[in-house]
Amino acid sequence: TRDPAPMRDAFARATAILREELGANHVNTLEFGLRHGVFETDLTRGAEILAVACPRFRALCPEVHASCAHCFQRLGIVEAGLGRDDAALAAFRAVPACLGAAGD
Repeated sequence: TRDPAPMRDAFARATAILREELGANHVNTLEFGLRHGVFETDLTRGAEILAVACPRFRALCPEVHASCAHCFQRLGIVEAGLGRDDAALAAFRAVPACLGAAGD
């Protein structure tokens, strides 16, 4: 297996650049946080990253419905993979709230 450290370092550098150039609450920075959580090879770390990113999507970018829903969906999948059924269910239940904003 590959050493995940170079990928983690690259994500950390890219995240720092996005935060500096666009701001922590910019939609592209948040999208990158979603990608970081999805591509993290350690499921526990991935869940931690997504658990921060997903609520921020919902709170800061409610107009980005699909990304918000995708984030919570991926969080649910990761939590289920970790055997944390209650957390997975909570993440899956958040998906409709993201999509509900589409009718606003």
